[in-house]
Amino acid sequence: MRLTPDKSTPDGKRLAFWGQDSKTSYDLWTVPIKSDSAGLRAGKPEVFLQTPADERHLSFSSDGRWLAYSSNESGTYQVYVRAFPDKDGKWQISNSGGAYPMWSRNARELFFDTLDNHIMVAAYTVKGDSFVADKTASVVRKADRWQCQQQ
Repeated sequence: MRLTPDKSTPDGKRLAFWGQDSKTSYDLWTVPIKSDSAGLRAGKPEVFLQTPADERHLSFSSDGRWLAYSSNESGTYQVYVRAFPDKDGKWQISNSGGAYPMWSRNARELFFDTLDNHIMVAAYTVKGDSFVADKTASVVRKADRWQCQQQ
């Protein structure tokens, strides 16, 4: 299995990664991380999400309760959110394609890239064990951002 480490929980106690499997494509895994006088040690890896779809590019929320990722389960890559640890709830955030989710520092927005080179943002709230995302809106085209930085 080919493994790609991605993000850690905010407290640094768990590392998330995606691994390629010949039967299920890319799947999401986590592994506990322990630190002591001998240094960092990884525990036993645990499957977070394993389906026939391609899941990757994870990001933990700032409170560690939510994990955003991209998946092609619908036929096009979209951004989804699940509780962490998983409680079988899943919320689709993007609606026109998306990847590379990133949580805002204020814990109220989730950013992601679209397949047509835009950065989108979805404001959200949490109600109990439910994740409620608002309608997404375009922030800026990456090409425009690059041009502005170059001037």
